[in-house]
Amino acid sequence: MSTRPTVWQAAALLYLALPMFLFLLFFSRYVLAVPAVCFMAWATWQLLRNGVEQSVSRAVAGPLLLLALVLVASSGLMPPLWQLTDYPKHYAILHLLVDNHWPVVVDLGNGHEVLRYYLGWYLVPAGLCKLLGSGAITGTVLAWTALGLWLVFLLLAEALKPKNRWQALAAAALFMFFSGADQLGQTLTGHILPYPDHFEWWATFYQYPSMMTGLVWAPQHGLAAWLSVGLLINATAQPRLIAHAGLLFFAVFFWSPFCALGIVPFVLVAAGSVGFRHLLSRSNFLSVPAIAPALLGYSFSDTGQIFRAWIWEFPNWTFQNLVAFWVLEFAIFAAVVFAIGTRRTTMFRVAVIVLLLVPFYSVGAFNDFSMRVPTPALAILAFIGIEIMLTQPWRRSLPLMIVFALGLPTPLSEISRPFRKANEPGCRANRKGMIMEFDMANTFRVQYLAPYPNRFVR
Repeated sequence: MSTRPTVWQAAALLYLALPMFLFLLFFSRYVLAVPAVCFMAWATWQLLRNGVEQSVSRAVAGPLLLLALVLVASSGLMPPLWQLTDYPKHYAILHLLVDNHWPVVVDLGNGHEVLRYYLGWYLVPAGLCKLLGSGAITGTVLAWTALGLWLVFLLLAEALKPKNRWQALAAAALFMFFSGADQLGQTLTGHILPYPDHFEWWATFYQYPSMMTGLVWAPQHGLAAWLSVGLLINATAQPRLIAHAGLLFFAVFFWSPFCALGIVPFVLVAAGSVGFRHLLSRSNFLSVPAIAPALLGYSFSDTGQIFRAWIWEFPNWTFQNLVAFWVLEFAIFAAVVFAIGTRRTTMFRVAVIVLLLVPFYSVGAFNDFSMRVPTPALAILAFIGIEIMLTQPWRRSLPLMIVFALGLPTPLSEISRPFRKANEPGCRANRKGMIMEFDMANTFRVQYLAPYPNRFVR
C-alpha cells in the first residue's frame, strides 16, 4: 500500500473541503471558526506532508477533461441551452451570495433571516464572482462543475486502471449513463410528472436519480457523492485517506448532508478493508470537536419544521409499490452482478442493503432523503457494474449490458432536453435581479432560511 495519496486524490479532497474553509472564514462566529480552520490546515498538512504520487497519465487525463466539459456544458449551463426548473433556485442563491455581504442576511417579509443552506457547490463560484461581477456566474459555475466532474472521472480511472484512454472514456461515459429502468416503470404505471420526459417519479413516493439527473438537476449533491465514492474506492490502496475520513465527511456534509449520511457505511467498509486502526486517527477524533459545532450548528438551525415521515404514513402507499420500485431501480441489475460475481463483495452487499432501506423514510417536501442519501450507493453499484463490463469477457457480461441498456432512456432524455428545448422563451434561468421565491406557503422557506441573529454565524 502507498503511504502517499495521488495528486488526484489530494485534489478531490481539497476540492470538497475548500467551500467549507470559505464558510468558516466568512460565515462562522470567530470562536467556532478559529479552531476549525486550524484543524483543517493541520489535517491538510498531515495528508500532504510526504508529497503526492502521480497516477493517471496526461494522455488519459486530457480526454477525460474534454468529456467533463462537454457533459457539463450540455447539462444546460452553456447558452442558449434550456435550463431546468431547479436553476432559478441555483441562480437565486448565487446572486444572493454575490450581491450581499457574507453571511447573507435578507428580509423577505418575515424579518431578518440568514441564508442557511448547504453551500458547498455555490461558495467558490460566488466568491470568484465577487471579483469578476455577477455576469460571470454562468462561466464560473460551468468551470467549477466541470473541474469536479473531471476529478470524478480521474478517480474512477485510478480505481479501474484502464488499459488506454478509450477504456477510460468508456468507463466515465458508462458511469454517467447509469440509471434504473425508469421509463419501464412509467410505462407500467402511467405515472409521470407534468415535465418533459422526466420519468424518475414513476413510483410517486420516492425516486433514485440517474447519474445524469444528478448532474443536470443537482450537481451540488451528485459531485459530492461521486467524489467521496471515488476516494473511498481508492482508499483500499491508500489508508491515509481513511485516516482523514472525518475531514471528508464534514466536507461532503457542507455540499449535501444527505450524501454525507449516505457515505458513512462505505467509510466503514473501506476502513475494514485496510484495518480499522486507520479510522482511529488523531485527525478523525479531532475533526468532531473542531468542525462539528460550526458546521452542524449552522446547518441544523431552525430545521424543525422540515417535513419528515415514515413511508407507511403516506396515503395510498402500498408494499407492492415498494417492491416494484426496488426491482426496477436496482434489484435486477444487482441480481445480475451477483450472478456474475465481483471482487468487491462487501461494498456491493452494503450498497444493496442501503438501497433497500432508504425508501422507508422521507424528508423534505419532495423527499430529498430518497433522492440524495442513496446516491453514493448507486455510484458504488454503477462502478462495480462498469468494472465487470470492462474486465470480463463480453459473453459473460452481456446480461449486465442488457440490463444497463434498460436504464438508458432516463439519462438520454435528461441530456437531450436542454437541446430539444433550446431557445424557448424563458429558457435561461440566470436573469439580472432574480430573487428566490422562498415563501410558497412556507413549504420551502424553512429549507433555505433561519432566523437572524443566529448564534452560529457572525
